Amino acid sequence: MSTVLVIGATGQVGRVVVEEAVRRGLGVRAQTRDVERARGLLPDGVEVVKASPPLPTNCVP
Repeated sequence: MSTVLVIGATGQVGRVVVEEAVRRGLGVRAQTRDVERARGLLPDGVEVVKASPPLPTNCVP
């Protein structure tokens, strides 16, 4: 089974993407800032991971 990562999974578009991926039988890893909220909004079986802000040193070219 293939797995997809959905960034912003609890947003308006992200939720639709997650639901469609689950419907198609794909594994879903959902990245979000609010893990508890995501667990309440997203379908069972979705792996929820917390998004962490980037370190400023990683953003410098």
